[in-house]
Amino acid sequence: MQDAAINLSEHLEVIFEALSATLTTYGLDVVGAIVTLILGVWFAGYASRLTGRVLGNNTRVDAMLAQFFASRFSLSSLLLSSISSVSKRRALW
Repeated sequence: MQDAAINLSEHLEVIFEALSATLTTYGLDVVGAIVTLILGVWFAGYASRLTGRVLGNNTRVDAMLAQFFASRFSLSSLLLSSISSVSKRRALW
């Protein structure tokens, strides 16, 4: 019974060391990618609202067209932030 407990303890120690090494190597990259994605989502929402507001106040632009451009700008901003976030984590793939 004690041999099994010692064996389990050794396995857990090896797993903990491997996990610690992985987190040390990739931890800041993952945090950076998550922060980039969060800031990208925030910017996409802000830019979409701003674009919709600016084009919506213009009398020469149709309201439906203003909404279309705002949604496309938001989509392109989200795409750009997603690509940037994934490229930060390219080393893990």
